[in-house]
Amino acid sequence: MSPIVKNQLPIVITTLALSCLSAQGAVNFEKQLLPILQKKCLDCHSATKVVDGKPKKPKGDLRLDAAWAMLKGAENGPSIVPSNLAKSYMHEVVNLPKDDDMFMPPKGDPMTAEEIKLLKEWIESGADFGGWTGNMEGAPADAVAAAAASAPKPVKPREHDLFYTELSKDLKPATEADINQAKAGGAQVSLLKVEKSRYSCLSKITSPN
Repeated sequence: MSPIVKNQLPIVITTLALSCLSAQGAVNFEKQLLPILQKKCLDCHSATKVVDGKPKKPKGDLRLDAAWAMLKGAENGPSIVPSNLAKSYMHEVVNLPKDDDMFMPPKGDPMTAEEIKLLKEWIESGADFGGWTGNMEGAPADAVAAAAASAPKPVKPREHDLFYTELSKDLKPATEADINQAKAGGAQVSLLKVEKSRYSCLSKITSPN
């Protein structure tokens, strides 16, 4: 190995290791943050719904039940500004003193220090919703178009999967009598472990040369 390559190798390994740690440590919004919002925020900050026969509007016209709504925010600005804590209203209000009129949530259990840390890390890392769009009711046209563009595309079946599916139609396991008859004729018979989703033959019979 040349001296140049040898000297650069530790740098490459360190860079790869840091990249792996960064990927593993990324906050998963839907799995880690959304349950917190559902428990502590969405009762007051969701799309208008009927409760006890009366419409219940989101407080302060602020919705947190959709990605587009969080980025839009309300009169106090966007709830979330990716990579910018100072402009992310949500992070500000959960860190206010509890006796502040703007502290959130005003009722029930506040976010724990660990939950606030999670929110902070998520915003600082770019506020990636990971494909979650939330409630699209009332969303502007550009948000609807963006959600449609990011929606998972249907997976086209692979040709060999279609082949195995067609091959497995009306296929029945070899009977013991068939196997014994094949053996008697000199065929080599060996049992196979088969994926049920592809084909259901239980034995492999090889005709004698």
